[in-house]
Amino acid sequence: MWWFLVHVGEAVPPIAARGGAVLYQSVAREREPVRIRPVNAVEMLGHLVDRGQARHLAARAGTAGMIASSGFEVAVTVDHSERSMRARWRERVRNTPLSYLLVADDPARSRWLRVLGPVSVEAPIRSVEASALARVIADAAGMSALEGVRYLAEEIIRLAGEGLFMDGLLSRHTERCVSRATRCGGLARPR
Repeated sequence: MWWFLVHVGEAVPPIAARGGAVLYQSVAREREPVRIRPVNAVEMLGHLVDRGQARHLAARAGTAGMIASSGFEVAVTVDHSERSMRARWRERVRNTPLSYLLVADDPARSRWLRVLGPVSVEAPIRSVEASALARVIADAAGMSALEGVRYLAEEIIRLAGEGLFMDGLLSRHTERCVSRATRCGGLARPR
């Protein structure tokens, strides 16, 4: 059964059950749209398939589910250890030009995923929020295969907080805004 985390209102009675997922809507705020966010890796795959941005593939040994999108595959592995994830990635890709993204639930943080791929097994395993990764995969689904894989790889790096930060290239106005927001607790400067 799939569970979804809902972020609307206080009272959340179920309004529908579809495909094993229970949908909730706020009684207090009926005009607000229902926002359903995936909370683990398997739910992320189901969310993308339900929205028509990917199609299910037969799960292989050691995976809890697989989907295919424009130019790449995404699989959920049961074992989140680095050694197991790299072995599973090598086993699936071998010497093919397949772009493969392997995800597992992050045991350290709820609603976060450990991600390997999509281009190389030598890439570091990164930790990314499930709903943000679902948005990126959905965006990449509408692109050509090459553009989609490039976009996916770049966004995973950005979402993991490992993007390029260039100190000293901001305008005075931007530096004042960042400084003011940092003092108020609104922004945190990268380390």
